[in-house]
Amino acid sequence: MGAQFDQKRMIAGDLRGGNSRAITPVWVRTRGPLLVKPSGRRVPGRLPRYDSRSISRDIELESRLAANPGTLRCAPILNPDRLLDVRGKFITFEGIDGAGKSTHIERFAEKLRSRGLTLVVTREPGGTPLAERLRELLLNSDMDPMTEVLLAFAARREHVKQTILPALNQGQWVICDRFTDSSFAYQGGGRGIDWSFIQNLEGAIHPNVQPDLTILFDLSSEEAARRRANARLADRFEAEDLAFFGRVREAYARRLLEQPMRFMRIDAAQERSVIQALLDVNRVRP
Repeated sequence: MGAQFDQKRMIAGDLRGGNSRAITPVWVRTRGPLLVKPSGRRVPGRLPRYDSRSISRDIELESRLAANPGTLRCAPILNPDRLLDVRGKFITFEGIDGAGKSTHIERFAEKLRSRGLTLVVTREPGGTPLAERLRELLLNSDMDPMTEVLLAFAARREHVKQTILPALNQGQWVICDRFTDSSFAYQGGGRGIDWSFIQNLEGAIHPNVQPDLTILFDLSSEEAARRRANARLADRFEAEDLAFFGRVREAYARRLLEQPMRFMRIDAAQERSVIQALLDVNRVRP
């Protein structure tokens, strides 16, 4: 179920402010991902190999873009109109705790239902009776990091076999709150589990199932912590410190750079109405 994206991509900016220069949507064909300059000029190119300096540069550029309402409000890595390219049926939402992804899932699902699509909305850990019991252990019981990642993939195996695959085989769309990218981010980045070990687990547990689109809600660990402080009682992941969530965020960025054609990155610091516009399902072709 890998991503099936045409290399021709519609380019359209989210422009804010009355003085912003209009960008005419054009069709382009590139060999690599699309990079967006602060000036609004679009250039095809290749993403740099992941390292901490490139992430810092991306975050710095994002801050400059956000500070100038007359420029594109999208991230420098990916075009926010990724939904134009969707052909698949498996969509995942990802992001650090506090980024706000769960707020938008149900609205996104309702919009798809209004177009006559049959959906399964699910979550990880969880999605089956057994996986939900494993979820309680993962969120509330102290354990060794290796136990944690193995338990997460055990729950995922049940979820894929009992919920995700049957729905996809019946032609339904599956909208999932978290999937394997969370294991790379939380257990790989946050806990320090070897990246290649998680890749091996991914290949063993769901070798033929991958999201067609992953919507990544990206937010600084500091802002996410402020949001979590006003939310429900924290589970053991949400109670982690800023350094942990900084590592989680960088791991998400690494995952995005490894598979850029699958991701749509959302600047989660934007107003809710702006994010909802970016997630406008009229751009999704069933």
